[in-house]
Amino acid sequence: MRKLSKIILLFVICISLFACSSKPKDPISNHSWQAGDGSVAIFHKDGKFAWYREIEVKDDYYYSGTYKVYKGEKAIDFVASLTQYGITRKEQEDYIARQTGVTVNDYYCVEITIDSLIMDHQENVSEPWKNYFVGIYYEKEKVLDFINMNAADYVRFTLFEEK
Repeated sequence: MRKLSKIILLFVICISLFACSSKPKDPISNHSWQAGDGSVAIFHKDGKFAWYREIEVKDDYYYSGTYKVYKGEKAIDFVASLTQYGITRKEQEDYIARQTGVTVNDYYCVEITIDSLIMDHQENVSEPWKNYFVGIYYEKEKVLDFINMNAADYVRFTLFEEK
């Protein structure tokens, strides 16, 4: 009986240590990212996000909704499945291969569903819509180099910590 108790205790300790030491599932969730235009996207750990034109103004000029993050091979497969953009698996793999010091595990796609757009204190969304950001996460620099797929625009995000 004592041996069984010790085994159970050891098992509980191992599970606890693993749970406490596990890394977040991705570098995007549960973080805030500032775009080059000064706007800030906040990705909450519950899968919701808000994107503020100015971080100091949180009651006007913002998007909000939900998001999903795809990484590596899953990101490549997901982007290739978005046939309306015509981006093939090979094109993505070639893009990743051209980047210095990058592997497929640094490649991400963030799918956002915009449920609300507040401008001049008025709701401007009658029906939710999706947008996709795809690109590379540079861990050392804490930078996301992404393409806004709907606008075909380059967006560089840096990790943002509110003061």
